[in-house]
Amino acid sequence: MEYKRIGSAKSASGLRKLSPEEKYWKSFRFPVLVKEYGSVNSIEFSKSIPHVFSVSASARIQIYSSQTGKATKTITKFNNVVKTSCFREDGKLLAVGDTDGLVQVFDVKSKACLRSFKGHNQAVNVVKFTANKTKLISVSDDKTIKLWDVTGQHEESISFEPHLDYVKALATSATNPNLFATGSYDHKVRLYDIEDESKKPRLEIDHLEPVEMIQFYPGDALIAVSGGPFVKIYDAVVGRCLAVLGNFEKTVTSIVFDGNQTRLIAGSLDQNLKIYDSSTFKLLASIRYQQPILSVGMSPDDNLLVVGMTSGLLSIKKRPQGSSKSHESKEVVEVKMKSGSYRHFLRTGSSKGGKDDHVVKRNSHKSLPGYDRFLRSFQYGKALDLALLPNIKTETTLMVIDELIARSGLKTAIAGRNQDTLNPVVEFVKKNLMEPTNPPAILELANELVEYYSPFASNFPNFTEFVNVVLYKINCEIEMQNDLAELKGYVDMITSTSEQNFSLN
Repeated sequence: MEYKRIGSAKSASGLRKLSPEEKYWKSFRFPVLVKEYGSVNSIEFSKSIPHVFSVSASARIQIYSSQTGKATKTITKFNNVVKTSCFREDGKLLAVGDTDGLVQVFDVKSKACLRSFKGHNQAVNVVKFTANKTKLISVSDDKTIKLWDVTGQHEESISFEPHLDYVKALATSATNPNLFATGSYDHKVRLYDIEDESKKPRLEIDHLEPVEMIQFYPGDALIAVSGGPFVKIYDAVVGRCLAVLGNFEKTVTSIVFDGNQTRLIAGSLDQNLKIYDSSTFKLLASIRYQQPILSVGMSPDDNLLVVGMTSGLLSIKKRPQGSSKSHESKEVVEVKMKSGSYRHFLRTGSSKGGKDDHVVKRNSHKSLPGYDRFLRSFQYGKALDLALLPNIKTETTLMVIDELIARSGLKTAIAGRNQDTLNPVVEFVKKNLMEPTNPPAILELANELVEYYSPFASNFPNFTEFVNVVLYKINCEIEMQNDLAELKGYVDMITSTSEQNFSLN
């Protein structure tokens, strides 16, 4: 059996190979990080080219360029925090709702306020244009749902049957101007028909958790609902739950589709952004962010991924030009050569073999390092001596120590040494003990040295000093662990308080 060199075996805990889907989402690089004045409450992309996007934070709206990732316009005509914004399909108008209960419509180009609607007495959480571009729907903390006529001269609204708690979610159909859905902290999801004179919901679904966001699937046959630590997919006709996407630890605050609507993207307060196949509901990729996620936006051309966080941090990631989507498959035509054919015998040295060909590898005899030769002949003491030479890297020395431990030969390697041969081992342990990047093997070596040579400490003048250094470093490590445990307690307390305050708001 051929001897395996030190370090030739791959660690089982090595890096996992990324799937094509994960590589695609990892390709969104060079994030532009912007610090807003308050929590990023909403991110909305315009469906019309060039796909600018609005960011609602504090008492202002900023409109960003999708090409540069920089703010090009700022609207500050608000007396309080802006909660939501929404572009009309043609990208010319922007509807905005704030915590004063005011709904306003702005001209995107001039930033002029064209319409102002006063009907809510608490914060407006979401506003959406209907598919025919003439109507605007708003939902509020006052539990009401209102329909506004953007083109009319009057500011009166049409009200629908209210919820029993804060209404936080609203979605309108992209094709049906009369269909919309709402979600509330009363755990209910409701689907309404604008033309229904009763103004009562045609369907009500119990989500069993406070509802944060709703999205219609293409064709309006399904709806995705986030609320609690999961996303549920419902049949929009009968209200039956078809799937539960539960790979989260905290509340899912935002869900959006990608440009092709084949991927469902969900952001959560546990700081994770997860991407699912919208048809099979399979988890495809996950991205970790610095702070709890409050809002997510994806450009219609799939070139920009924007994430807003509770701390006010805005992350803008762009897909490099030329990279293609992992789910856009390319057909590969393989030409197979038959064995014995004329073309088969004309192959050159650069020709690749077929998938059924068997490759016979030639044994290459490479010279082994000195410590490997001694390990192969079970001369453990000499192997350790060579591994401790100054020109040998620390990583290599640690691999030799690991191999000695695996062979139960560490005690044999350190036994029977005099002052001169013991000193390099002692100095190596003193230098590398308790280094965060070093494995536990160094601690086991220190323990073996203390156990074996303590009875002969009088024969080694420097050994007592070595034991004192080991004890000092261990005590320092214990103190640091205690300090870190105390610090973690403070951080957990602050995080818990912040989450409680956030939920109250």
